[in-house]
Amino acid sequence: MIYIIGDSHTSVFSGVDKYNNDRHIQPEFGYCYTIEKGQLRSKINPFFQKLDPFCAIKVGSWTAYQSFSKLDSIAQAIKEYRVSDNDWVFLCFGEIDIRHHIGRNSEIAGISFESGIELCLKRYEQTIVNLKQKIKNMGVFGAIPSTPWVGTSTHPSYGDVDFRNRMTLLFNSKLRSICENNGVDFREINTKMLDKELCYRQNDYFMDDHHLAQQCAPIILKEFYDIIRLVGGEK
Repeated sequence: MIYIIGDSHTSVFSGVDKYNNDRHIQPEFGYCYTIEKGQLRSKINPFFQKLDPFCAIKVGSWTAYQSFSKLDSIAQAIKEYRVSDNDWVFLCFGEIDIRHHIGRNSEIAGISFESGIELCLKRYEQTIVNLKQKIKNMGVFGAIPSTPWVGTSTHPSYGDVDFRNRMTLLFNSKLRSICENNGVDFREINTKMLDKELCYRQNDYFMDDHHLAQQCAPIILKEFYDIIRLVGGEK
């Protein structure tokens, strides 16, 4: 099994876009079911798992910067899913940092966005290094592209789409180096979705204003093909 643990962007690995004609986002770990008198009650937004051999686990709408302070919850998910040495665990954080926080916080602090990315990744690296000590097969999935139409009151964004995607390219480049330096696998589909003008190629790649759709599944499966073969998920 390949476990993708992180924010709502793990949802693309569930294999589902819509549920009951509504937008689907993988439910948060710990809230997909409840226990009453030692027994599981009726499931609340059960986890979907329809993209073999992936299991998407949303542990919270957290930033990469916050992830180190959330290690207990990540560790609990790994424990409850009984991740073995034959499994893989990939972290999936960063889009929220890029879309909303890094640019804004850098401006407030009077530093460049490049320096803001460095500060964010320094914190994220702590998360990665800590988990690498406990997980045999450890990986990180890079941040995804930004869209031009994101920026609602519920999902605020900083800068325009070109700026955010320049940030994403730099973020992922530096994140790849961190992973390589720590013996951690790194995968991303960001560069495969962007054209030379740093814009998305097709809006049907997204199920809403910033979450990837199942049209990206072939790209994801190709990116993870070697690991899929290792875990026995190849059809």
